[in-house]
Amino acid sequence: MANGRKDDTAAQPGEALTDNDKAFSAISYILGILVALVIYLVKKENGFVRFHAVQSILVDIVVFVISIIAVILFFAIFAIGMVAGGIGVLVAFPLFYVAVLAWGLLLLAIRLFLAWKAYNGGRFMIPLLGGLAERFSAT
Repeated sequence: MANGRKDDTAAQPGEALTDNDKAFSAISYILGILVALVIYLVKKENGFVRFHAVQSILVDIVVFVISIIAVILFFAIFAIGMVAGGIGVLVAFPLFYVAVLAWGLLLLAIRLFLAWKAYNGGRFMIPLLGGLAERFSAT
């Protein structure tokens, strides 16, 4: 344990990892929620693969919720700006464009990092989500 965090070492004691296990774990982050759900349902005997599939599903759910909130905020800014004399278009669209670009790059970096950790046999636990993923992936 380092800094109060659970060690992000590879598999649990007594759990042997194959290259296929690592690949399935990485794929669950890269290809998204539907593939992660299929992997979770198919790989019932492997806690390592199930952990990464569940964590990927949870990440996708959080991303979806945050994205919905962002779209609502965009329309609110746009509507307020239109009421204030049409300035909403000038403010909302560039702001939304930059935010979407930054959000997309951040998500790409997070997904690639998690896939890399999984493919190398690591078990990186995202704060709040990692504990849930471990609980749901228990075999």
